[in-house]
Amino acid sequence: IIDEAHPDREATSTFSDFFEEIIRSGNVSGMKDWLTRSPSMRFCVDTGSSSLRNAKNSFIVGSTIVARAAIEGGIERKYALSQQQKYLITSEQCESEERVLDIQMKFFMEMTEKVSKLKTAAIKTTLISDAINYIQQNIRTPLRIDDIASALFVSRAHLSAEFHNEIGQTISNYIRDEKIAEAKKLLKKTDYSLSAISKRLGFSSQSYFTRVFKTCTGVTPKEYRRTL
Repeated sequence: IIDEAHPDREATSTFSDFFEEIIRSGNVSGMKDWLTRSPSMRFCVDTGSSSLRNAKNSFIVGSTIVARAAIEGGIERKYALSQQQKYLITSEQCESEERVLDIQMKFFMEMTEKVSKLKTAAIKTTLISDAINYIQQNIRTPLRIDDIASALFVSRAHLSAEFHNEIGQTISNYIRDEKIAEAKKLLKKTDYSLSAISKRLGFSSQSYFTRVFKTCTGVTPKEYRRTL
């Protein structure tokens, strides 16, 4: 990320982490503040033939960062990537740098607001709140939807439908994302082996854990740990 307010320096990795955390946490007020202070921040070095092309290139990089952070924040991968593609197509049709920046801000806000809704306002019923609490308390076990439904005295079909309606993703994907989030914490804060982490989180095998982790993050657990 290139700080336009300080063009003589690159933003630190800490600043980059701060920007991504705004999205991951669904911090709408934080995003509004960031957009107010840094509306034209570049996400890559200018290499295009014009300021318009540079703005579009920057949005390509920035939208990828935002989509990834939104997915880590709980947004369904398919939805986040489809929205990114939609905004990128719109951006490429823009004829002014100002319009590209406007599209950029709208995408950033939309993703942050979606994560915020997912984490707070979306949880409207006791059933879904109880389901999420059950998942969190049993995140280190092989969670099955039938077991969750049984514990909450509802049918699997009813729980699945209500969960998707309120949270915006399937309960299976939510469980997967929460397990991967927990795996990231263990990879970062402990020296547990991949096999141990796999077992602690209830995966059937280390190879399956690695496959799921890479699907969600784009890298293997080993590659992720090396970047920390």
